[in-house]
Amino acid sequence: MIEKSNISIMTEGEELGSKRYAICEKSVRSWRGLAVILIFYFGLFTAADLSWAEQANVQTSVNHSVLCKTDWMYRGKIGLSTHYFPLKKESVEEVANTFQVQKVANQVEESGASWFIFTLQHQNWMMMAPNETFDTIVGNSDYTPSRDIPLELYKALGKKNIKLILYVNIFMTANSMVKDTMGGWPPNDALINNIAAVYREYSLRYGNKVAAWWVDGAGVPQYKKSLNRERWFTMIANALRVGNPNALVAFNPGQVSNRYTLNSDFIAGESKNLRSIPNNRWLDGAQWHSWTYLGGFWSSGGVRFSNQELGEYIAQVTSKGGALTFDVGTLGFNREGSAGPSVPTPYVGYIDPAQIEQIKAIRKYLYPVTSPVPTNCKN
Repeated sequence: MIEKSNISIMTEGEELGSKRYAICEKSVRSWRGLAVILIFYFGLFTAADLSWAEQANVQTSVNHSVLCKTDWMYRGKIGLSTHYFPLKKESVEEVANTFQVQKVANQVEESGASWFIFTLQHQNWMMMAPNETFDTIVGNSDYTPSRDIPLELYKALGKKNIKLILYVNIFMTANSMVKDTMGGWPPNDALINNIAAVYREYSLRYGNKVAAWWVDGAGVPQYKKSLNRERWFTMIANALRVGNPNALVAFNPGQVSNRYTLNSDFIAGESKNLRSIPNNRWLDGAQWHSWTYLGGFWSSGGVRFSNQELGEYIAQVTSKGGALTFDVGTLGFNREGSAGPSVPTPYVGYIDPAQIEQIKAIRKYLYPVTSPVPTNCKN
């Protein structure tokens, strides 16, 4: 058990500027005081934001390679995720050692989910797995634990035929030492080279153990408005795929459902509601996918939708060939919105059981797969 709370949760893409957030000063069982302060320097994305295809004035089509690579996501239909990461370097080992891998794997299996997204590294650049490249760049191992949670998760999930997806974040809100040694901010070639090197080590280590990568932070203005954006994203995507060329990659533009970059095989799909509905399985040549939270906020426990409301949404999405990921709580609190008060729960290091029960209950709404298995696919 963690004696003091060193874990916090930050939204994906919703916070487009730098974020300051506080840690709870009492035990995990007293999550009162936990808050996330969102600071917007440039405002939220609007309908004027364009997908890669629109910006390039290119009509994208679904090629056979993408059809083969994304088939497992289309057939799996729904997955689970959690945001679980340290808030300060003094807590890296402690937080890593608190995560209950086998229990979480059992819960994901019980829910019937087909994949699980785990936070390898958030924008504060503290890891949930060792990385010698990163240690060398910053000059110490204070930001990486000795425990390799993704590797343990793969072993536990793989036995249950559940795919592992890893979340990484290319935004940089780390302390000044880490930021400077990595190459500084705003993004530049030195920073991107170092990010790619860190990710390359992870990709080579995990190989085909990782089925996909979900890349956050790509929608902040410093990336979005840069003429180097597509080149940088290509460098990062290549590093993520070096260990497994068939691994899917999605770059998150924020709360906008589009194919933000040519390097996205599936739509990142971050959303805080159930309004996003696909026209069909594909959007600009990528697998349609949406990601939202079951509780009141990212990594909060509890359920905010009725089973019928959530089930009817799932039916609409999966009948069109879309895929869905639902974020669940593992940090031991329930919260409504980014600034709502945190109500402590005992579910620390594993998933709130009420959320597992809801996913089990709504599986009856899943639309059956109608497309045949693609042939002539290279493994």
